[in-house]
Amino acid sequence: MPEVQPRDEKWAAYYYDSYKEKWSPRHIFHKKRIDSLIRLIPVSTRVLDAGCGSGVLCRLLSDKGCQVTGLDLVPARVAWCKKLTPEGEFHSGDLRTFQLHQKFDVVVCSEVLEHFRSKDRNVALQNLAQHVEPGGLLIVTVPSPMYIRLEPIWEVVRNWQYGKAGYDDEDCHEIVSAGTFEDSLTAVGCEIERKGSMCWGLIRWWVARKR
Repeated sequence: MPEVQPRDEKWAAYYYDSYKEKWSPRHIFHKKRIDSLIRLIPVSTRVLDAGCGSGVLCRLLSDKGCQVTGLDLVPARVAWCKKLTPEGEFHSGDLRTFQLHQKFDVVVCSEVLEHFRSKDRNVALQNLAQHVEPGGLLIVTVPSPMYIRLEPIWEVVRNWQYGKAGYDDEDCHEIVSAGTFEDSLTAVGCEIERKGSMCWGLIRWWVARKR
């Protein structure tokens, strides 16, 4: 995975701004994506959002009674999340190596694993599974192949509307094979309970239970 430099607070809040903004392409997409993801997560659970970005999911889950912890590679995003959800717990770390020394009822990893090459993706997935309580849920979403192929078009629109922010997905944004990924979930001790797509087929999701 390429090294990511910390962004200033403006870009740390990008996905929060996208969710709250009205009548723009990024608002329509990200609000639908996040609202669909929320429906997959049981209320009043201990949740780790691994790759929490701007912390929108953590804020919404906390409002639903969940005890939230967030992890992100970029320290500026972690600082923003602490301001947005002060009752939560937030850490900076790499999905492949972080150790929080606790397990969660639900671990969510949304739009993150496609930023890893396949070998590192498996290492990250193993580490995520180790943070799930036995019987708990690992919920993962990744862009569909169609999304990846459309990304260059969206990049042009995004840069035109908001300026070039230097998003890490421009360095590594791989298609994740559904069959291979499902094998990887089984290999890390999880059984797939549900799977599907959201956002007009642009995002794939899996809900897997830790054995």
